[in-house]
Amino acid sequence: MKKGFTLVEMLAVIVILGFIVLIAYPSIIKIIYESRESSKNNQIKVIEKSAKEWAVENPTSLPYLETEGSCIVEVQKLLNGGYLSGDKVIDPSTKKEMGGCVVISVNKNKNKYEYKYVENCNYIEGTCQPANY
Repeated sequence: MKKGFTLVEMLAVIVILGFIVLIAYPSIIKIIYESRESSKNNQIKVIEKSAKEWAVENPTSLPYLETEGSCIVEVQKLLNGGYLSGDKVIDPSTKKEMGGCVVISVNKNKNKYEYKYVENCNYIEGTCQPANY
């Protein structure tokens, strides 16, 4: 009696493993994509929270709550001011540096400020300037 596997048995095992890979691969790719997006969303929350900390320390730079207005705070300004740690912020999904800014706008109905991260803030006007209170 011979020991070992026949060629047909080996091919059958390879085909079965191939089907398993075909079934599992899309699920694994989806999990990786979702985790990167989740990491990016968490990174954005950290940036927005840092902008809130900046706003607490710079209240005279914000628009009046009684008016409708907005201003922007660049991510680089938050880094330079020590509100974010490190020398740059990396996007977990693309591994590239995150620039952008946080738009601080007034919501008159709720009588509060709202903070929204924007990747491309070149088209937004309203840089935060000291106000005369």
